[in-house]
Amino acid sequence: MAEVCGHGEKIVQNLIDSQLEKEPLPPKDSVTVFQHFDKRHSEPCLIPQCAPVQNLSAVRQKLEAVFLENDANGDGFMSLEEFKLFLPSLNLKMSPQDMSTLFKEINRKNAHKLTFQEIFQYFDDMIQGRKAEHTQAELDLLAAFLKADKEGKCEVGGITQFINKRWEKFNNFKRDGKTGKLVMVGGVEAKDVLPGEYSLVDLEPQDTKLKFVKISGVRWTKSDDPKSKSGSLSFPKDFDRRVPIETGTSDKLNYYGCCLANESQVKVSLLHRHAIQDFTYNENYYSDYVKGRAGVEKHEFAHLDCPFQEDSGFFILGKFSEDKDNELHLTAFKIPTRHTLYVPPLTIHSNDYLKGTWRTMLSDATQINHVLLELARYDGETDKFSFDFTN
Repeated sequence: MAEVCGHGEKIVQNLIDSQLEKEPLPPKDSVTVFQHFDKRHSEPCLIPQCAPVQNLSAVRQKLEAVFLENDANGDGFMSLEEFKLFLPSLNLKMSPQDMSTLFKEINRKNAHKLTFQEIFQYFDDMIQGRKAEHTQAELDLLAAFLKADKEGKCEVGGITQFINKRWEKFNNFKRDGKTGKLVMVGGVEAKDVLPGEYSLVDLEPQDTKLKFVKISGVRWTKSDDPKSKSGSLSFPKDFDRRVPIETGTSDKLNYYGCCLANESQVKVSLLHRHAIQDFTYNENYYSDYVKGRAGVEKHEFAHLDCPFQEDSGFFILGKFSEDKDNELHLTAFKIPTRHTLYVPPLTIHSNDYLKGTWRTMLSDATQINHVLLELARYDGETDKFSFDFTN
């Protein structure tokens, strides 16, 4: 037993030195280790809480690279035969009977093949200490994975070569028409989706990088009497007033802490009483009301906003940079028809550029911190202005 526990201590040290990110020191009263019991021994061996939630994505990529490398026929599953070849690749020596037993332990659906989801869930359960007992074979496999991680045998970058090889017919795909002219092209790199069970939200294609404008030297001045007048949001004189347009998908809205309620499983708590009402922004809304007093706002109640027509204008979202206090990021979103935008409390936003009918949830329980847009002039004065939009 002393030898087994000594091996466990080496695992602990390997984890500390591994490629996983260093975590800040925990509070004195926190628990830093889980106790796992070998079924063949009465004394516990210790495995640290080595992979907090924020690091599991990196661990997942590394394991996926190992999985793909050992998926000999490229079908996205790992058969028992492939599993038996996979274990020696980690320098792990087991009897055929132990290999079969471990395969069945991971394979919870009693099928003939393992999915990557099953392997990752098994690995995650061990790291997070969700099981009270583990066989020696399980502990040995975890140690082998960690040793491979330590030695760089399953680096994150390794996954790309396996995916590209598997989908090489799709990458840079081209199709010619009857006249010989190009009629269809594929992207540079296909995204690999392994067999398993998914929610449709998880399978939603990820968008490209969000477009937003960065403006440095912005100053938000709150009004001393928000009920009767607005504050000011001062922009530097070199700001060209242009804000990029984006389609409002949950993936992109997430940058500002927002999402489409129709596609989200997030639960929210409303701290104030709200009302849902339809508002119609007529054609003269901007010219007769907004122009000359355009602004943005934030408040302590949440918003729900749903456009009823295609030409619904732009919903402005913004936030100050986490690294620079005076750097403002802004995007003009086109919200899909009949999709509901959720805007959390204290989110910088503006509905000055909306058109048509929107169904909105709002509250009058808290004050609105509204500021007017002001652009600095070279003579030291400021001018009121409105945003322009660009694709």
